[in-house]
Amino acid sequence: MSSVVLTGIERWGYESLAGPLLRDWARMDRALDEVDIILADLPYAEDASSCARRLLASSPALVGFSCFLWNAPKALEVARELKRLSPGVKVVLGGPELSATAERVLAAHPEVDFAAYAEGEETFRLLLRSVVLGDRPPAEVPGLVYREGGRVLKTAEAPLIDLARARPVYADGGVVPARDCALLETSRGCPFLCSFCDWGPRKMRFVPLERLERELAVLVERCRYVFLCDADILMDKARGLAILETFSRLAEGKPCTLHFESDPAYLCREAVDVIARDPFKFQMGFGLQSVNPQTLLNISRKLDLPKVEANLAYLRAAAPRAQFGLSIIYGLPGEDLAGFRRTMDWTLGRRPGCFCANQLLMIPGADVGRDAARFGLRAQAEPPYQVLETDAMPRADVRRARTLAYHAGVLLAFRPCIELLDARFDALPDGTGRRVELVEAWAGAMREQGIDLTFGEPVSETDGFRVDERVIQAAERLREDKLLVAAVLAATRRFADSLDAAGAPA
Repeated sequence: MSSVVLTGIERWGYESLAGPLLRDWARMDRALDEVDIILADLPYAEDASSCARRLLASSPALVGFSCFLWNAPKALEVARELKRLSPGVKVVLGGPELSATAERVLAAHPEVDFAAYAEGEETFRLLLRSVVLGDRPPAEVPGLVYREGGRVLKTAEAPLIDLARARPVYADGGVVPARDCALLETSRGCPFLCSFCDWGPRKMRFVPLERLERELAVLVERCRYVFLCDADILMDKARGLAILETFSRLAEGKPCTLHFESDPAYLCREAVDVIARDPFKFQMGFGLQSVNPQTLLNISRKLDLPKVEANLAYLRAAAPRAQFGLSIIYGLPGEDLAGFRRTMDWTLGRRPGCFCANQLLMIPGADVGRDAARFGLRAQAEPPYQVLETDAMPRADVRRARTLAYHAGVLLAFRPCIELLDARFDALPDGTGRRVELVEAWAGAMREQGIDLTFGEPVSETDGFRVDERVIQAAERLREDKLLVAAVLAATRRFADSLDAAGAPA
């Protein structure tokens, strides 16, 4: 029996979803019954040589990597080791990172034999027939980039699959999650036109609700967290409510939480009412990006700010213990540091449980690349494609935004600390910038009292892509180091007392 290995090099604590989806689609082709498709996720921290040896343990004919911008360099490193150790093995790269870079990657990396661009199920199935069964040339595999006679060639895009035909990932004898968190896909596609994103096809396709219920029934028994991979489950109100209701019913009495992303303008009262029944069962992430009208126009983003304010206010009133996060972006086309601070100030005023400010990425395939000259966007040529400066935000201001975002993230992530300043955040009006000033003053007070919340690694010089990781690490240290916790809380109390003495809003 021939073997094929699929791997996702993961760094976020959950198993790849791509491997099971590709494997199960290929298994529906009876001609591939004698092909053993092995899933072998690898930890990001493992060295390339060790990774390669593990992947070669079954002497595979083909090794496939699912690539995102955060793991593509590592995948290439492991692929080079694979070819060094076993020159005859074929290597294929796929995933979102290859959607717009497949030809360039093959031209630059001889260790890669094939690249699958766009949706991968049909491409993978037919590539197996080409490589393992030899029943067709690569030229007849749709969605493939390959080499022939020293040239890099590209076939027509593969047709989008019918999600109703796909097998369940976890139900009906599917994958048994090895960790306490799992990814679940309920739809594909994104109809929005945000210029900074390259999500994929605009056309929406949906997994049948009946199958989702079977999947969730398995996951609530085995996992503490289920992360939905959709662009926005609430853009289809009836369907989104059905998913929330189903999870709420299945997870009753079980320690499982559902995490989903949405535009807060879609956070209808009916959804909040479901969440309010058991707010600890749900975690929500809302992407704002900016609250500045011209910036939103520059990135083809719509934001009904009054509706968002009303929805979040209702969430706070109906489910005060519900956990939600808000994310924004710095380095957006045409937005300067003052504009970013306005967005951050408004965001902090909504009192999210989690705050995330991301450095703009010029993702290959995203429309923002076409605006680079117009707005002076200068970015990294390789992953993670961070925009390092713009005409409106020079590098020094990008570093200031990154540092400010980090300290706000740490303050909100460490609940005992933010609770000492809650009333002050609530008392400050929108549009004044005072909340951002409060974060800056708090961070300055920590430094003056000898507390280094960056732990010796200035955030201004940190890769912006890692700031979220740094916030999580800092919050963990604050929770675990009792002496540090005591020092930070005491310093924050002194800071709050100094504001009272100065007559600041209480």
